[in-house]
Amino acid sequence: MVQQRQWRKSHVDSHYGACIFRYLREYALVLKRFARLVCVDDKHRVKIGEPSCPVAAAERGRQVLVHSSTSFQVADHDFTRFSVIPSVALLVDIPDKISGSWYDGSVHVLYKDSAFQPSSPIRHATELHSLLSEKTSTHSVLFVFSDGGPDHRVTYLSVKLSMICLFLRLDLDYLCAARTAPYHSFRNPAERIMSILNLGLQSLGLARASMSKEMEDKIATCNSVSEIRLVTKDNKPLRDSLLDSVSPAKTLLSTITQHLQLKEKKFTVDTAAQLEEITDLWAVLQQIDPEFDLQHTDKVSQRLLSPRLKKFISHCCRERHYFFEVKKCGKDDCTMCTPVRLPKEEFDKIKPFPDPMIKDDGHYKTFEEVYGTETSENCRPSKQVSPKKLPFTCSVKHVKNSGLMLMCEECGMWRLLYASRKLSAQEKKVVEASLDGLSFSCGSQLKDVDLDLADDLLSVIFVRDLQCNDPVEALYYSADNVDICVHCCADLEANETLKEYYPQCEDCLDKEKILRKNTKK
Repeated sequence: MVQQRQWRKSHVDSHYGACIFRYLREYALVLKRFARLVCVDDKHRVKIGEPSCPVAAAERGRQVLVHSSTSFQVADHDFTRFSVIPSVALLVDIPDKISGSWYDGSVHVLYKDSAFQPSSPIRHATELHSLLSEKTSTHSVLFVFSDGGPDHRVTYLSVKLSMICLFLRLDLDYLCAARTAPYHSFRNPAERIMSILNLGLQSLGLARASMSKEMEDKIATCNSVSEIRLVTKDNKPLRDSLLDSVSPAKTLLSTITQHLQLKEKKFTVDTAAQLEEITDLWAVLQQIDPEFDLQHTDKVSQRLLSPRLKKFISHCCRERHYFFEVKKCGKDDCTMCTPVRLPKEEFDKIKPFPDPMIKDDGHYKTFEEVYGTETSENCRPSKQVSPKKLPFTCSVKHVKNSGLMLMCEECGMWRLLYASRKLSAQEKKVVEASLDGLSFSCGSQLKDVDLDLADDLLSVIFVRDLQCNDPVEALYYSADNVDICVHCCADLEANETLKEYYPQCEDCLDKEKILRKNTKK
């Protein structure tokens, strides 16, 4: 089943990404006795209505199955303040050959409150650890496959560190996390589980339970998830009341899910990771660097990496656009890796995950042809394509048309959101709500993200195709925004002694001074 919004969608890396998934499955066959393959995915949010106003759990505007003599009377809103996010993990039963079924195994579902249990790379890693800790006693090789959403995109530093935490905590010999090409999430076997989950959501209306009048009054003015988080930040009783209010809806979803099956195997509903478990797993990084700052679990910038962590990544990891792998070196005298668990003859089978390479006839080489050979990303089509330009020449007007910015979770830099026309107050509010909680990385395009926006609105907003750690865009300053450091976005007052240059903080004074545009030397 392919989602309708992906019909006729194409990407220059579609064949390349399909080849990587093929390699991943063939690699799992080579190490089948000691390997686990897990396919993970997050379903779109399931909306929860207000007390006495249930909202349809199915997507807005979709038809649902109802008994012919029954009237399904619930609201069909496109936005609610409360929702839950179902996370799916498919533990694939690895077949005996590549032509076997890879859509078979045990399905595990977790329902998480979007306000207080937001999805993040380290949360997913923690939940995978809970799922696999009892199943990896004889499995020291792990393959993870996803659709490359913000919480699974292997180019994000937060995802890489989360995979390292999982690798260390499970004492794995080898871990490889790969993802699909954009618009091709249907290749992920876990995506097919969503069609089964959708059956459980048919004819279902959800509403939270009412709280005390005092508690209801405190959240009455909250119109977004970020506002709810802000109000409950220092108010634990209110937070607990809200969690209890949503709990009946989650219980109902869990009960229904437990009756669903994949090839006569019932779904299992697990408990979402608690903050203490997440913190405990994240602290594993202190095995590498005892001074690592544990405060940053969701958004990690390159500036936080210590020399020890950088050395570990250089020694044990291999990074690519569509996959990330961690492997023990196998040397007895190594101070960075723990001893290998696999028998030596099996560990010797572990070679660097191969990059797809093109043959003379234009087709990608088979796994057997590239396994154990030196490969590179030179054959990745998107690497050979120049950055995409915006459909208009950017100016201050386009910056002020939106008045919004996005922060890259990798480098921490602010990126301008351009709009080809002036957004109304209502449109700006809708865009802000859709971007609320979005994990953004430099180089990402809004059209590649599953935003809950109408096509006519999505078609007028853009971000530039920039790379991490590129300086702040000159139009940020031209639009009379508050001065920030051009290299790291740190807050500061304008440097009066360098008026001809863009402002720099004290930590960046040794970096290149960038002359302001329209300034004469």
